[in-house]
Amino acid sequence: RMLWQQQQHHSVGRTRRNPKKPARAPHDRHGARGWRERGRELAVETCQVMADPLQATFALSEARLGIIPATISPYVLRRIGPAQARRYFLTAERFNAERGLQIGLLHELADDIEELERWGAHFESSLRACAPSSVQGGKMLIEAVDGQPISDTLLDETAGLLSLQRSSAEGREGLSAFLEKRTPAWLTASRS
Repeated sequence: RMLWQQQQHHSVGRTRRNPKKPARAPHDRHGARGWRERGRELAVETCQVMADPLQATFALSEARLGIIPATISPYVLRRIGPAQARRYFLTAERFNAERGLQIGLLHELADDIEELERWGAHFESSLRACAPSSVQGGKMLIEAVDGQPISDTLLDETAGLLSLQRSSAEGREGLSAFLEKRTPAWLTASRS
């Protein structure tokens, strides 16, 4: 199982919001065993991007135990939305990785662990090509803009955020590197 999550750790049940770098959590070579396990629950709570092998299965099985998926619900709702949550919270149905991709739980599927590892390496490479402050700022931007109505106030705020990032050291370096057709400093530093 491969999960991309933030490094900064808060208590279990809190979203990790301001990482310096994404981190890869170990995958389960035997496929997923459902969200009942605390590891899976933590992964759904903290990961920005999730990928699984095709043989993985999922379930919100709390209803079968006479309880509700309360602690994971804010995170699952954010990923799959209320319509899908209604189905899986109430029925405790198992679903496969393809269904997980369809409902927004997963971003990618892989035929096997090796393909999952290749995808993970590609994803990590893509992240490293980006300015660290832009990755962190992009995540904060999503949190700030998600669910907000499009208004003059929101557009002014996002323009202000763009201006701040553009005038930052990495913003200036990235634009200069692009115009000068050279590698930005954050990439050269990571290769050293």
